Amino acid sequence: MSFQTHLIVVGLGLFTLRGGAQAVELSPSSTLKLAFDNEAAQERIRSQYFYRERAEHRRAGAGDQPGKLNFTHNYEWVYLEGEPFRRLVAINEAPLKGKQAAEEERRLRMTGTERRATASQNRERSKAVSFGDVELAVILRVMEHTLLREELPGGRTTWVIQSEAKVGVAPNFAEERRALCYRYTFWVDAQDLAISQKKYEVVREGVDTLPGSWSTTAFHRHSAGLWFPERIIGYYVTGPPRPSQWFQSHRFFDFRKFDSESTIVFPELRP
Repeated sequence: MSFQTHLIVVGLGLFTLRGGAQAVELSPSSTLKLAFDNEAAQERIRSQYFYRERAEHRRAGAGDQPGKLNFTHNYEWVYLEGEPFRRLVAINEAPLKGKQAAEEERRLRMTGTERRATASQNRERSKAVSFGDVELAVILRVMEHTLLREELPGGRTTWVIQSEAKVGVAPNFAEERRALCYRYTFWVDAQDLAISQKKYEVVREGVDTLPGSWSTTAFHRHSAGLWFPERIIGYYVTGPPRPSQWFQSHRFFDFRKFDSESTIVFPELRP
């Protein structure tokens, strides 16, 4: 869904998309619904691309700023047996060797069914699109959505929408309780109705990290209507029994569309 758009703020946070003869009046919640539906479609397309990821883990320094580098991990994302597969290729810029290399090779050779059954991935795998540990559909349902402002990054109209817990909402299951521990902010590109940036902040206890933790994901427009992740930056605080504070960043690059389901070619196994 794409419009050549003009933004009109109307009354209580309503705004209108106008494209030629079309005009659609949207609320912040209906705008997010369209953007979330778009994100689900985007994830299916992105999963069919090869790309690289570099992750950095740093201690929190003075003034809660990034401090000493602890380690780096380098990954390759491949499209394997109908789903994206994250393959570790280097630690601290050194290629994997020995047992670590053998373990990654073993994981790569496993069938999709076997991989999902391993202890390292022994958790529910949901087809729903999530942000952090909460499905976007749950965020829509239990949060109040407010249009904060309009921005023009690179000359593109972008709506900044904040999602906070609805007053008096009673969560019915665990994922709704987790959602209410966060405050979310979404940047929605008006022309593509795509998420160009998203941020969560932990505002109450009840999830793996403590209040004060946050994470921001930025996307770049790869081609008409298609957005790829560019970077994730986060600050995380955990409590006892192992209290810790750290920064983590991820950079994504070298996006290439697969010509077929997977470019992985396995050499013959030795007996």
